[in-house]
Amino acid sequence: NKGDLLSCDRWAIKLFEKMGGQLAFISGKPVHEILHQLKGSMPAESVIACNGAVIYDGAQGEEVKSACVHEQEARVAIQDILLRFPSVGIEIVARGGGLYVVRSNLYVHENLKSCKVRYLLKSLDEIPRGWLQVILRGSEEQIRKIQEHTRRKYYGARNCICPQDANTCVILAQNARPERAFEELCMLKGVLPRNCVLLTDDQRDLPLAQKAGQTICSFDAPPEIQQTAGRHTLSALYGGGVGEYLYGMLKEYPDKV
Repeated sequence: NKGDLLSCDRWAIKLFEKMGGQLAFISGKPVHEILHQLKGSMPAESVIACNGAVIYDGAQGEEVKSACVHEQEARVAIQDILLRFPSVGIEIVARGGGLYVVRSNLYVHENLKSCKVRYLLKSLDEIPRGWLQVILRGSEEQIRKIQEHTRRKYYGARNCICPQDANTCVILAQNARPERAFEELCMLKGVLPRNCVLLTDDQRDLPLAQKAGQTICSFDAPPEIQQTAGRHTLSALYGGGVGEYLYGMLKEYPDKV
């Protein structure tokens, strides 16, 4: 989530895949943002996107699993939030990769400009069914106040409202969880979770770390992740850390190259 991979990371990943390794990217972002971040040059076996709401098959170029929000409950939440915070930006990611902007603001505009993806301006009533994620964007203070406001409200039991970053929070299906999507992806690929390695520097990935066989984190990861990790990289993950770990694996298993 924190930036683009360096060329050394990309080369290490290509070598890793030639050895027969499988690679998956896990992110809270929608699929279109992840693919833009990878810039089309990074082979991705699979992508878990929208905080676990979507499993995307890179080889087939399509979603293979999705958990949609309960739309009526989401509408009630959106309408209540807009009454209290009329300047908040709202995007909705729908099944099949559709991106719809319900209300724009500076934060929505900047994100769309950086991702360079196609989108449609639509009212809530015009958006097709199959909502995967509702994205709320605003200033850090506004997002904090929205989270405080929604914690005191009840919109139903089938969705949840979660923080994404300082300027973003999202409405998701209650059963959309990265760790659940990870287990489903392992079943689809015929891989045991204990045979997987998680590379992360995000405290929110602790549930994933409990499922994976090994966790690798960067030297500057939060203490909770460092305590869980079996190894640490000397570089930040998006500063050569991915390549550092994978090159280490290549040296451990030279007969596999």
